[in-house]
Amino acid sequence: MKTVALVVDTLNIMICLGKTFGKGKLNYQKYLENAIGDDILFSGIAYGCFKGGEHKFMDYLKHLGLEVKFKPPIFKTNGETRDTSSRWVNWNVGIAVDVIRIANTGKI
Repeated sequence: MKTVALVVDTLNIMICLGKTFGKGKLNYQKYLENAIGDDILFSGIAYGCFKGGEHKFMDYLKHLGLEVKFKPPIFKTNGETRDTSSRWVNWNVGIAVDVIRIANTGKI
């Protein structure tokens, strides 16, 4: 058995599943079980977008043993108006920093 870390970009998963399968939900418990297998989870972090109403989902992820990092979307402006269809969250740097921090522990 190995000690592993798992980082999950929930927004990216939702977008990819939606493009592939249409509307639906991912069973995160099964997802984690398959990703971790017989290994030991040292650190697990779920990243996402908080638009309002995600409290149950965030609580569920915490219940599964994941640290939850959600932030509100950034609205791209189109001149003087806020285009609400152009909202996004970018966790790329945050994920990279956390992965480096976890890797530097020497425990995975």
